Amino acid sequence: TLLPTTGPLAESGLAIKSVLAAYFDEINKQGGIYNRRIELSIAELGVNPTQSAANLERLIAEARPIALVAALTAGAEKEIVAVCEKSQVPLVGPLTVYPETGYPASRHTFYLLSGVEQQARVLIDYSRKGLGSHSNIAIVYSHDSVSSEVVEAIKQYCTRSGWPAVTAVDGRSEGFGSAGLAQKLKSSGGNLVLLLASGREAELFARSAEQTGWAPVLLIPGS
Repeated sequence: TLLPTTGPLAESGLAIKSVLAAYFDEINKQGGIYNRRIELSIAELGVNPTQSAANLERLIAEARPIALVAALTAGAEKEIVAVCEKSQVPLVGPLTVYPETGYPASRHTFYLLSGVEQQARVLIDYSRKGLGSHSNIAIVYSHDSVSSEVVEAIKQYCTRSGWPAVTAVDGRSEGFGSAGLAQKLKSSGGNLVLLLASGREAELFARSAEQTGWAPVLLIPGS
């Protein structure tokens, strides 16, 4: 697998490593798979996508794994999928909020969890059908949480879904906790907000909205 064992994501990486090791140990105690033991080999998630891809290529060349499971591919999705496609090693259940689901589809990558864009589409569909009449929807995002490409894809989906007015605002530049941002969106006449931000940023936005006397419906994808 590919995991961070140092740096800011180390806690998550070590937790995933412990779960995988315990699960594989249990399988091996029961005889493994067709009497063959499972060995866990880990490549380090690098400080950038290029380094992550190089580390994974080295692991594949040295360990010759039958598959990669539960790899944490944060920020290196395209590069990791490309390595697995080139080496024809299955990537099963990568942990990412940005699954590579474009065309042509990868033959060796199998996602088990939906990403931000897919979750946002479900929330948008639900709001159209289950939350009554809304003419406007605002997308408030942070580039630390979502890419510009994903924001644009969600905007286009809103338009295709029949929303007459779609507003996208960079919450970082406006200030998630600023009264100005909440007042600006309130004045636009909308009361439905899709928040693509961290938990702390979402909390700041909700508080600023409350302070301006505005109570919008907040749609927040999970991660």
